[in-house]
Amino acid sequence: MDLNIELPSSLAEWSSLFWHIHTHPVTPSAYLILIWLAILHASREATWKMASLSLPGTLLHEIMHYVVGFLFGARPVSMDLIPSRINDRWVLGSVSFARITIFNAAPTAFAPLLMIPLAWWLFQHWMLPAFLIGHYGEWILAGYLLGCGVFSCLPSWTDIKLGAASALMWTGFGSGLWYAASLT
Repeated sequence: MDLNIELPSSLAEWSSLFWHIHTHPVTPSAYLILIWLAILHASREATWKMASLSLPGTLLHEIMHYVVGFLFGARPVSMDLIPSRINDRWVLGSVSFARITIFNAAPTAFAPLLMIPLAWWLFQHWMLPAFLIGHYGEWILAGYLLGCGVFSCLPSWTDIKLGAASALMWTGFGSGLWYAASLT
């Protein structure tokens, strides 16, 4: 595949490109999400502040674990959204399961990654239209909620440890299928 990408050759072309990017309706919305991400990141020092600011993202993170765990037979038994200190770290939320297996651990542990396509869909169908029609309060709210979702979509270290062996098993299984399909 040949990709011929031509970069602007003059200062006027670079200036035009810069102006086009910064006047595109996506740009203010992307900046707003980045500002909310910076606020959430800065609040990490004051755990109660981060817990309250990131509550929508934490709620969605734990719901994703719960729903995917339910669908994959992990049997969720409880969900806790009250921040608690365990040894030297804070836990913002958790879901407990009765039946984690090698087959359902990876989908259950990495379920919060499903928030990424959801965030993209909300960006396209809620945040951008709100900005374009001038509903700036709704636009700021959408930016906050999307920032919380992006901030909370990464699996925790506990999630990674729980799902790592299962992810390796699924990777091996998928690779074996890929290899078998390539032989035919």
